[in-house]
Amino acid sequence: MTSPNRDRSTRRPQGRLVALTVALLVAAAAACAPVHPAPPPSPPPRPTTPPNAIPSGLPTRLGIGLAASPNDLSPAGWVASTGVPFDYAYQYLAGGVNTGQGWQTWNTAAQFPLWYAQSARSRGAIPVLTYYMLLQSAGPCGSCGEAQRDLVNLNTASLMAAYYQDFTKLMLRLGAATADGITGYGGTVIVHVEPDLSGYGEQAVQSPGSCYGYCTGVGNDPSLLHASVASSGNSDVASYPDTYQGFNLALLHLRDRYAPNVKLAFHVSNWATGRDIGSDPDPTLDGAGQGDIAGAFAAA
Repeated sequence: MTSPNRDRSTRRPQGRLVALTVALLVAAAAACAPVHPAPPPSPPPRPTTPPNAIPSGLPTRLGIGLAASPNDLSPAGWVASTGVPFDYAYQYLAGGVNTGQGWQTWNTAAQFPLWYAQSARSRGAIPVLTYYMLLQSAGPCGSCGEAQRDLVNLNTASLMAAYYQDFTKLMLRLGAATADGITGYGGTVIVHVEPDLSGYGEQAVQSPGSCYGYCTGVGNDPSLLHASVASSGNSDVASYPDTYQGFNLALLHLRDRYAPNVKLAFHVSNWATGRDIGSDPDPTLDGAGQGDIAGAFAAA
């Protein structure tokens, strides 16, 4: 029996030679084998909200709100003078993510949403910020109609890289943490995401003529509409697929990471299904059925 303390240097060299030869052969085979990229990481789990649940921090009754500018919300503004205890006050954030005119330029250090939220709270109202940045961004289809321009911008990687950075900055200003030396809002606030975009997206996947080449199929499914998410190069959203569904999940992820206090409200247009339940005079129109179709797209 070989002693476990035997000097390794006294062993015969043939074993080393054989081992070295095998190692070289394995290395050579590996070098000749095709290199396959590592699969992308699985996206984090999708957030869920219990059916019929009211998000914490919101009124448990019907809330009443109004559009109000920063001046309207000031102590000398008309909102205070009414004495009405409004539940919500809302303001658009617009101007495009790559135009030099977006909300980040409206005052010092991109603090407009922070100051607006603070002003709304001082009036006893929950701030609602409508994030309307995609359409007005500078993309390759600036002279196109609104629906096509939205979908082209949604699929332009460099533009969407700026978009996710812009949305992240908004979350930093509304979250509770300190970023760039500025402490965020940290209270209950609603961010209303891209009015009309979901309507154009739903119509696109239901009608090839409305898709402008960005759909992979036909059906009431947001994963059938292409969007630049992982392909944008933004590391925060690299785990999400390049689909409209992936786009929405990416925004939820950015919210969860930087501002979990924010309530995201995804817009559902009353014309999204192709039948406008607000103006269609057809007495046989099934409004509940149309709502189910729009709701299924939004929930997918």
